[in-house]
Amino acid sequence: MRKRGSETIVGAFEAKTHLSRILADARKGVTTVVTVRGTPIARIVPIEGGSGSRKRLIEEVLDEARRLRSKSRSGPESLHDLVNAGRR
Repeated sequence: MRKRGSETIVGAFEAKTHLSRILADARKGVTTVVTVRGTPIARIVPIEGGSGSRKRLIEEVLDEARRLRSKSRSGPESLHDLVNAGRR
């Protein structure tokens, strides 16, 4: 394990062996880069804001779905209308 700027760099074997420590570091805001034979392949980063961030992401997705829905043309409203529209 070595430091490069604000990141910690670990090999894949060490990452596997010490995953719980890497995750504890992520909780503290530390970013970890995982390498294979010296080549970076993955980055473990802390989630900004914890569970609040997830809630914010869900709200953003719902807002985007509402926006797209408002742009689409309206279609048949009932199941009966959908079946009849499919027969045309």
